[in-house]
Amino acid sequence: MQKSSMGMLPALNEFAAGDPPELGRLTSERASIVFGGVYENLITSDSARISTVVLVCSASKKEGATTIASGLAIAASQRRGGETLLMDCNYHNPNVLKVFGKGRGSTGERERLLSDLVEKHGYAGTEVSSTPLAGLTIMGTAHGLKNHVQALEPPRFRNMLDELTQIFTFVVIDGPPVNLHSESTLLGSQVDRILLVVHAGVTRMPVASKAVERLSAGGIQPQVILNRRDFPIPDAVYRRL
Repeated sequence: MQKSSMGMLPALNEFAAGDPPELGRLTSERASIVFGGVYENLITSDSARISTVVLVCSASKKEGATTIASGLAIAASQRRGGETLLMDCNYHNPNVLKVFGKGRGSTGERERLLSDLVEKHGYAGTEVSSTPLAGLTIMGTAHGLKNHVQALEPPRFRNMLDELTQIFTFVVIDGPPVNLHSESTLLGSQVDRILLVVHAGVTRMPVASKAVERLSAGGIQPQVILNRRDFPIPDAVYRRL
């Protein structure tokens, strides 16, 4: 994988960290504007190459990684053309299915193909589901998957990603907190871009710096996105600057 430059993406000040967000908020007109901006900034931040697989993770718990990953996947499905996949690789606190809901099942041809693919690569038990949103499919964590850390190691996981990108034009991975678990570090060496979500005003600089250092070890420096940033100056003043 090529190395990307370190950068800051637009700060978000209205989508809370912590508990998984309601799908209705992520599909609102305002969310479409906010996460559409994140998506556009992400894909244009390095015009030399196209980002297909993006890892979204945080330094610590409850910083809003699932919110950003879900919003980004929705924005991509609305803007990119083709199919988008949102993968939940946070085996310690899976939340993607909580956001989009269960019970839709893998009834379509694309979902059946995806189920066969993940089973082929040893991820039997992964829950594949369509969503109410056109062009967006989700993969829940594989319940009972033994040795899931080894399952995410290169080149095994990258081999599966290579096949997934033959089906999907954009893949978003929701990873666990970097400073608490090793999986996001493994994933970070196999993707095109990394978004590190930082809870503004809460996450301390040494904590964020440690996460950046760990993620950068894989050869790709993460781009930082501030979640829940406060703007003490009124919006009207910012617009005049």
